[in-house]
Amino acid sequence: NNAYAILRNELKNVGIDNPGTNAIRMLSFDNPAIDWTGIARGFGVPAERVTSMEGFNAALRAGVSQRGPSLIEVAL
Repeated sequence: NNAYAILRNELKNVGIDNPGTNAIRMLSFDNPAIDWTGIARGFGVPAERVTSMEGFNAALRAGVSQRGPSLIEVAL
């Protein structure tokens, strides 16, 4: 979801239902966008971005068929 959703929920828990623009920007990962698969590959971890459940299933099968970690970025 490209955000620190748990921290936004904590703001609600302390009574802040409508955080300001700056607070929302500080809790978001979309400006600039983070290339999660690029970061993983930079550390030698196989990574794939998927946009469908079919793609996820294929990436999961590939990931568990090999040794070591892998990353699947899901963008549905």
